Amino acid sequence: MKLAKHIKSALAIAAIGAASSAQALVVDGVTWNPNALNDFSATDAMYESIVSNIGDVVSGYSLVTQLNGTASAVFCPGCELTMTFTGYQLANVTLMADLVTPDQYFFTGGTINIYVDSTPDADFTDPTTYGDGILFLSLAAHTMGNGYTLISSPTPQVGNTGNGTGYLDVVGGSAASNFNTNKYGFAYTGNTAADFLFTSQFQLITNDDGDPVCLSSVNDSPICMQGANTINGNSIPEPMPLALVALGLFGLGLQRRLRRD
Repeated sequence: MKLAKHIKSALAIAAIGAASSAQALVVDGVTWNPNALNDFSATDAMYESIVSNIGDVVSGYSLVTQLNGTASAVFCPGCELTMTFTGYQLANVTLMADLVTPDQYFFTGGTINIYVDSTPDADFTDPTTYGDGILFLSLAAHTMGNGYTLISSPTPQVGNTGNGTGYLDVVGGSAASNFNTNKYGFAYTGNTAADFLFTSQFQLITNDDGDPVCLSSVNDSPICMQGANTINGNSIPEPMPLALVALGLFGLGLQRRLRRD
């Protein structure tokens, strides 16, 4: 009887250890909980270029301001998480004649790189301060079933907001092994699921008089819009330590032997 109690205690300890080991993941100073409601949901403050003609490419940069609803002091204490993106090329434009249905821009290509910088210095007027540090994730735009990687509103007029949607695949970075899950957009990506859902909202940057202005330039493209991106992904929890697995299996084996005896 005492042995059975010890076995149950050992199994309980193993379960507690396993649960605690899966509570938080930490990579290069970035901390998040894979058991959180949104798992890995990052929202940023973004600045990007304008596209107007077929062949134009969107470029931009952003500072991650929230991760799973927590501020940078929680998810990246003493550091900052930034993004740079480029390569989204305008490939097609659909203009709606009914003046009710929104026009749409269709893009091909695109990459997003996320960096962890241990010396926070992001300055929205200086794009070079957003691409330094350790490469945390490198994401390639996922081609959807319609052949495009991003669908968005055209450049909005002053006072209006545009939006865009696409999907992303993990292709590199120090945290890459935590996110290669292929769980997003199966029905919309040509029956090949992606690792992240990407959404964006943007509007023209204006001065105090309400006139459009541009902040800087990336890849010879003026940065004239601001907004926010969100990427949502599912991470792979760290495996239970081998010792806990062995302890659990040992306890189960002893329980079975006791029942037989």
